[in-house]
Amino acid sequence: MFSVGEEGGGLSLASVFCSHHTLPSQSISNRTTHSMELSTLGLLLLLILCSYSGHAAGEETPKAVLVLDPVQTQFYTGESVTLRCDIEGQDTSGWRFIWCKDGQIYYPQEAWRVWNEYTVQPLHVSHSGDYTCSGVKNNTHSRVSEGVKLQVLDLPTAAVTVVSPQPPFYPGDTVTLRCDIAEHTHWGQYDWYKDSDQISSQNRKTITISLPDDAGHYTCKGHGGIRPRNSQSSTSFSISVTDLPTAAVTVVSPQPPFYPGDTVTLSCDIAEHTDWYQYYWYRGSDCIHQWNKQSTTIYLPDRAGQYHYTCEGTRGKRPKTSQSSTPVSVSVRACPEPELTVQTSHVFTGETVTLTCAIQPTRHWTYVWYKHGLYLFKTSETNTYTISRATMSDQGEYMCYGLRESSGTYSPQSNTVQITVEELPLATVTVEPKSPVFTGEMVTLKCVMESLSGWTYKWYKGPSRTPVSEGNTFTIRGAAESHKGQYWCQGERRDRPTASQPSRKITLDVKASKPKVTLSPDHQLLTGDSVTLRCELLGVSSGLVFYWYRDTQTSDPVAQTDGNSYSISSVKVSDGGQYWCRAGRGDPVFYTQYSDAVEIKCIG
Repeated sequence: MFSVGEEGGGLSLASVFCSHHTLPSQSISNRTTHSMELSTLGLLLLLILCSYSGHAAGEETPKAVLVLDPVQTQFYTGESVTLRCDIEGQDTSGWRFIWCKDGQIYYPQEAWRVWNEYTVQPLHVSHSGDYTCSGVKNNTHSRVSEGVKLQVLDLPTAAVTVVSPQPPFYPGDTVTLRCDIAEHTHWGQYDWYKDSDQISSQNRKTITISLPDDAGHYTCKGHGGIRPRNSQSSTSFSISVTDLPTAAVTVVSPQPPFYPGDTVTLSCDIAEHTDWYQYYWYRGSDCIHQWNKQSTTIYLPDRAGQYHYTCEGTRGKRPKTSQSSTPVSVSVRACPEPELTVQTSHVFTGETVTLTCAIQPTRHWTYVWYKHGLYLFKTSETNTYTISRATMSDQGEYMCYGLRESSGTYSPQSNTVQITVEELPLATVTVEPKSPVFTGEMVTLKCVMESLSGWTYKWYKGPSRTPVSEGNTFTIRGAAESHKGQYWCQGERRDRPTASQPSRKITLDVKASKPKVTLSPDHQLLTGDSVTLRCELLGVSSGLVFYWYRDTQTSDPVAQTDGNSYSISSVKVSDGGQYWCRAGRGDPVFYTQYSDAVEIKCIG
């Protein structure tokens, strides 16, 4: 409680002037003699007198006048107002003043009681209310002033809103914020703060920031307009940056190993969105490709090494880009050198030769074969090259390469392999006696192999592959018409070569063995004439000995010739008679049949 009274003690009745009425002066002076407790009496007087409208105090009682400076009744927090209490028609010197707010005495500080004006600064909402004043001087009490209503309003509150784009925000975004102060629109300046630090003061209500550097907490307020000249600061608006979607690179095909120049299909997966319209591919920091599909095929460098690939995507909507993927490492090996092998480099004609071009690892290679440096053949499914029946033309120097069909890249050249092709040993056939032979004669065929050993021999007749005899000698005892034909032999053995070349075919012709004798001349002879006998055996003459007989076949031959003719240079009568011939050859001798007889006639 505060005490109400004049200086020097005792209860002052000046507080009664909080009302618009005055009490009779007698009642004021009598009150000083009351024995009521000071505090209790003061409380009752204040409650009564601040609302008491005194009258009958006389027309001469001056009236207090309450004036506000500036002359207005509506204010905003933070502003200032001066309350001045004047006494009509009088100087305020010597007056003491009583101030009331909402019917209660209001002494914010002692100066209010001494001076007739008081400035309230800064104003806040609690200062709102109905104010009156009155004065006291030498027991003269003014009438209470007319009430003045003082209204203190809160400053308008600013609010930060996003103009564009709408959250979430991504790195690289340019964000426009607006400072909205709803109650008033004409603000001279807008102050912007980031994390409590002022960053701008401008006459536009929007501000543009770039992310991610300017992420943080933003507030704004207005000032410099028509009253109120300031707004309250906005609540904090948080700008946070959402990570861009992350790309991921995977190798689709083929699977490792990779070699210089190979093509590799990579896929760029960005899970958060599906409408990426452009993908960028990087090897290290170099952009090597851009493509509107999430997978692409690229050529690997033509040098061995470790290469790192990344990708990122762009799209029309926010976020417009993705984060770059973590690198996928692709190891490019140097092309391996092929190793060319052959089980046997020295072969015989007709044998099978298989060359093997070994490249480790074996997958994804096509094998290219060369002979004497010239392209020979290409195999895509096997690393072997087979010569199924070697000939002399297959002899030579072979090498191979590995080819990566996907990239067209060749491996280094393999080692070379020399293939030597040797003709198979040739079987040689001999026949005794030489064809033609006579029916009943013994024929011996021999098969001779001049190289290698360990041969077994087989004899064939005509086109048949069924042997007619085995052994290096084939003997026909007593040749007959059925033995006519072509004979050949071939050698076989267990070791390489397992067979020889077939021999040439020889023709065995079997002839009838009865010769024919002719005379020349064949007419009657005179002594002294010459005559020649010929023994014809259908063209068989080689290796024959001819035997000549006269008068009887059982007699000893009269002559034996190596040729088929027998001549008598000077015929005598005694040379006349019948003559026969036959031929013989071999050991033991095979004799032909006797010819029919011819007769030599001689006259003296």
